[in-house]
Amino acid sequence: MRELNLLIEVIQAFENKANEMIKILAHEFNLDLKSDQSFQKLINRDKNLVLMGTETINGGTLPTANVPPPPGNYNPPVIWIPPTNPSGPPSGPPPGPTSPPSSGTGGGGGTNTSGSQKLTKVGDPDPCKGKTAVDKRLNNEKILAQAKEALSKTRKTPVGGKTVEYGFETVLTNLTTFDFKNNATKNGSESNVNLNTRWNATDGYTVGYTHSHPKNGAPSPSDLFIGADTYRDWASYNLPTAQKNIYADYYTSTIVTDNQIYVVTIKDPVKWGNGLDLSNQQARDDAKIKYRDLANEYMRNTQLYDDTVNGQLYALLNMYGDAVNIYRAPNSSGPLNFVPLQLALGGVVTKRC
Repeated sequence: MRELNLLIEVIQAFENKANEMIKILAHEFNLDLKSDQSFQKLINRDKNLVLMGTETINGGTLPTANVPPPPGNYNPPVIWIPPTNPSGPPSGPPPGPTSPPSSGTGGGGGTNTSGSQKLTKVGDPDPCKGKTAVDKRLNNEKILAQAKEALSKTRKTPVGGKTVEYGFETVLTNLTTFDFKNNATKNGSESNVNLNTRWNATDGYTVGYTHSHPKNGAPSPSDLFIGADTYRDWASYNLPTAQKNIYADYYTSTIVTDNQIYVVTIKDPVKWGNGLDLSNQQARDDAKIKYRDLANEYMRNTQLYDDTVNGQLYALLNMYGDAVNIYRAPNSSGPLNFVPLQLALGGVVTKRC
């Protein structure tokens, strides 16, 4: 009997302690204990925080550390896009005054559009000054149609049974008139499509990089710095400084998803050029880990545990908001109206222009 009473006391003490812990959890995470699904928010939180890698960002699962290096040797500055977990850079000759045309690694078709329409400068320290040019560029019939084509191919044209990224480059055909054309749309992998930088009269002068995100995530750190290696090493290719300024002024990196279209422009060329070295594996690993941690921080602080996209944008603006402008517009059938994003009150808000 004594042992039974002791057992009952232990069980009662355990129950009291458990109830205390439940009350603490309810207070900490704003749980409604009267609800039949009191802990659903907490379950979703754990799920999102564990998977806050490339599944919610752009395909796959981001390792917490020791991200494997890409195969082969990095050959800068042929540009590659590893939105979250890169499979490796493409092979091929570096760009330069006499660089040959690049076939990339994608095989998908697309229409090679060209014409006399001109591009205008988009980069500016003030994102409101760049907004008009971003709207004009992305609403250009040829650019918008091919951007939506890339997303359509992602949805309708799998490769090897898998949903993959599609993308294309926009190049200036003349550095005086600023006429442009789009290169053919090409396919990549589930989290990678190789977009190349070329800078010569034969191949054109690459100033725009557009690709789709199959998992509908926001841009990744690498998406913000496509071409930064070329910009940083500009002098080594014996290219004029004036043309380097054109590259920065006309640069865009565009990410297309089902719901949103994002455009990245350069706010501060020096900070952008030094922001993230895509040829440095450790730098990429560190950036991905910080990106994940800041996104998780946002979700914890706001208790919006399903709001992974704004968590990703919060991370990007914290990490690189002094180097780039990030614009967003709903992916709609009407004219696109881009708004610049900024940090305020612990979250991501639009900037009034």
